[in-house]
Amino acid sequence: MKTRFIQIILAVSVLALLSSIGLLVSCGGDSNSGGSNDGAHGSARFSLYMIDAPVVDADEINITINSVSVNGPDGWVDLTVTPHRYNLLKLMNNAGVTLADQDLPNGDYGEIRLVIECEGDQAPEIVIDGVSFPLKVPSGCTSGLKLKGEFSMAAGHKTVLIMDFDMQKSVHETGNGKYMLNPVVRFIQADAAGNITAEVMPVVPRTILYAFRAGAFTGDNFDDAEDLTIIREDGSLTLAALPAGNYDVVAVAVGYKSAVYAEGIAVEAGNDTALENPIELTPGS
Repeated sequence: MKTRFIQIILAVSVLALLSSIGLLVSCGGDSNSGGSNDGAHGSARFSLYMIDAPVVDADEINITINSVSVNGPDGWVDLTVTPHRYNLLKLMNNAGVTLADQDLPNGDYGEIRLVIECEGDQAPEIVIDGVSFPLKVPSGCTSGLKLKGEFSMAAGHKTVLIMDFDMQKSVHETGNGKYMLNPVVRFIQADAAGNITAEVMPVVPRTILYAFRAGAFTGDNFDDAEDLTIIREDGSLTLAALPAGNYDVVAVAVGYKSAVYAEGIAVEAGNDTALENPIELTPGS
């Protein structure tokens, strides 16, 4: 009887050990490795799209993004990203770039981390009137820029997350030709956003267009705009990634009145809203 009892205990112990080994294998190890770890959650397709709003007085803002990771149900996951140098000011008017496109475990995510190259000719720079100045990015080269950006992944649904840098608010001159980048970024899922497209007449170089929530513009509160852009060379523009709602379009151009030129423009999620008539600037100051 004693021998039979010992055999039962040994059998139970072996089964427990095998179950533990199986659990470790199914967990996939360290979630920070960036490997597939979707056994418990399932997975769906994720795309990260980067756009930009301009700095009015700059010609270029160049940064090299080395890596991107997201913080979700399994901790930090590295995205498959090819290091690349971007002139952020070329990403205006919704001319963005896709940083990553891959499967991620389903669940809720709350943070995105960008690691920036800061050495040699890949270091961040801002170009003003043809002159290049170093652009300091605090922590962006070491621990990375940690940006709060909430999104969710669900089975059978592709999530396209738009990362919109507002360079007008992000770049600060600290004196003596020194500049610092403290990113002001907003995130919005593409299926919750729409665009306004329009044309401006006459074509005045560096005309700025702002999108304000309907009735929100007071005459000088430009920092409250939902989005802004500078017109293209042909006078066309896109105010991008706007949450669904009604907007007023404000134009600012040298030699013309700064005012609301289009009111109550309805933006629907997932659609472009094209203004039927060009925005005609009014001479004045």
